[in-house]
Amino acid sequence: MPDHNISPSTGKETPLSGCLVRILWGLVGNFVLAICLILLFTKRSSFTVDIIYWVTVILMLISRYIDIKKFQGITLEGKEASIHDWKKYRIFLLSISSFLWVAVHLFIKFVKL
Repeated sequence: MPDHNISPSTGKETPLSGCLVRILWGLVGNFVLAICLILLFTKRSSFTVDIIYWVTVILMLISRYIDIKKFQGITLEGKEASIHDWKKYRIFLLSISSFLWVAVHLFIKFVKL
């Protein structure tokens, strides 16, 4: 069996760089955000961790956009993703990441453990 990554939506082979972009926004980015939130919670806030958190959010948005535009990214349903899907992802990611960031900072400020 050939060792190719074929996109189910287009039937085209996805290059390794496309796979890496998908891993960046789909897996690595979420892992880094989770680690940042844990560090913020345990270290009681850090400007450096805040910067890493928001840079990661921006990189996730950029990599998802590149995935859709250059590598014919797919949705969770296996359909070809569009800019409309990226806009939904952008709203979702910014909403959830903002909520979690604010929640951790408020918890740190108002709850003294």
